[in-house]
Amino acid sequence: MKLEMRTLYATSERSVQPGQQAVFPREEAEALIAGGFAVPVDDDGEGKVRTRPVPQPPKRAARGGKPPAAPEGPGPADPPTPEGPGPADPPTPTE
Repeated sequence: MKLEMRTLYATSERSVQPGQQAVFPREEAEALIAGGFAVPVDDDGEGKVRTRPVPQPPKRAARGGKPPAAPEGPGPADPPTPEGPGPADPPTPTE
């Protein structure tokens, strides 16, 4: 008999999650239905599996806080600095 579980069903042979459908022997199925653990499913022969929709958490508004940190290192606004003496630094005369 095909059932849709309302609670977790687990044995050493298998486990069935709430909302999943599975086939059980008639005696076991009747005990699960009587206990409120499962409901019978009309088997139309199409083999469709019904699932429950997953609830989505509510969207949260953006919150204030620190602005994002600037990237480190030279960027387009920071030209590289010359290293060592160059044409802009003439040697100083020593006497």
